[in-house]
Amino acid sequence: MVVLVNQGFANDAESATRGKGMPGLRMVSMTVPCEGTIMEDIAAGVDEAWDRIVSALVKPLSTAEKSPSPPKVEKPERIIFKGNLAEVNLFFYRRGWSDGLPIIP
Repeated sequence: MVVLVNQGFANDAESATRGKGMPGLRMVSMTVPCEGTIMEDIAAGVDEAWDRIVSALVKPLSTAEKSPSPPKVEKPERIIFKGNLAEVNLFFYRRGWSDGLPIIP
């Protein structure tokens, strides 16, 4: 499997896959605009990424891809956290409860 990701979200996608126990998920970043409707731009972005897509699909699986480690799951009875907005966002992000975009508790 290969996931196509807009280049602006590549870091977020990699972080999310690591947090969910899939660090070896193959991703190809593309320049196609997220909400693009101009067919020439879409075609150019696909053409630019095509060789990387095919390469990612046919490359043999690594050991990590064949047997990914399950994510570590914390199961606290109760979580109590006090902090400012930045600290709350970091707290959620480090636990994989957020993709890094701001949250408002």
